[in-house]
Amino acid sequence: MAREIRQAGFNSPVKPTDPVVIATDDTISLHADVGDGNGLRYVTYSRRNCSGTLTNTLYRNTSTTTYCGGDEFISNIVGLTFTYFELNNVTIPYPITSTYQLDSQAHVTTGGTPAVPAVNGQRNRIRLVKISLIVQQQVGAFTMPFTMTTDVAMRNLLP
Repeated sequence: MAREIRQAGFNSPVKPTDPVVIATDDTISLHADVGDGNGLRYVTYSRRNCSGTLTNTLYRNTSTTTYCGGDEFISNIVGLTFTYFELNNVTIPYPITSTYQLDSQAHVTTGGTPAVPAVNGQRNRIRLVKISLIVQQQVGAFTMPFTMTTDVAMRNLLP
């Protein structure tokens, strides 16, 4: 997930004008060539299915036309948060809130298409994404939460 987010905006020699298409607290969709041989695609990570319901599954969708659902990527998710930062390490939005959607673009349900990011909009100012993921795993008689956190610099969007 971090590798693909790092690739946002990549498609040499032409970079897409909409590298971050959806950016909410629990969904990210980016436009990039992620090196899977399929060329320029929209790659979406979300805990929401195509009806917009929050689930315990992290979905990964790669497509040229859809932005919801996809293949089950990780199960037993109890927490997923994307936090976005500008180049100067200021959170977007500022101040940060527990739930948000940048540029008022929420996750997309079946058949929906996100709005193109405005030139000076919040989605176009993202330069770093912090991913925090909590997965529950059964260990013997105990249910153990595991937290993974990483910061991802969007190297193709840096000046």
